[in-house]
Amino acid sequence: MSRTFTASISFSLPAGPANARTLMILTNPATKILELTSAFVSAANVDASEQIELAIQEVNVLGAPTGTVVTPAPHAMGGAAALVTAIGNVTASEPSYVADTQVGLAGASSVTGYRWEPVDEDEQIELEPSGSLGLRLLADKDTACILTVRLTFREKP
Repeated sequence: MSRTFTASISFSLPAGPANARTLMILTNPATKILELTSAFVSAANVDASEQIELAIQEVNVLGAPTGTVVTPAPHAMGGAAALVTAIGNVTASEPSYVADTQVGLAGASSVTGYRWEPVDEDEQIELEPSGSLGLRLLADKDTACILTVRLTFREKP
């Protein structure tokens, strides 16, 4: 039986340059398969829209990224805690990524936001046990803002 969770964080992103970074990392335990079902990023606190470029990508070497630990919320009321771990707003020790594994690569308006929601199950991302993936801001953002980041996923046996 699969269990569904959402990992969510809001944080201040300073004005560029050099603010392109990993917005959130999900790391799978050795006993589960993770199925990413949606991703969302928005900077709704700004008046002027700016183009942002994001992608979801498989992590090659995780290392020890510095960021904020995020506790995924279960969709089932009173549900058990997630086994997947989440780190948001990575500010140092960026992981390295597997080349040519970008999914959902897209540009979006920072005000309306980036939304990745596959139409059918074949387009959802499955991550094998002990793997990690990151949602990345690929290009510097010129203006400071408060980013809201949400990843929704299922833990499968």
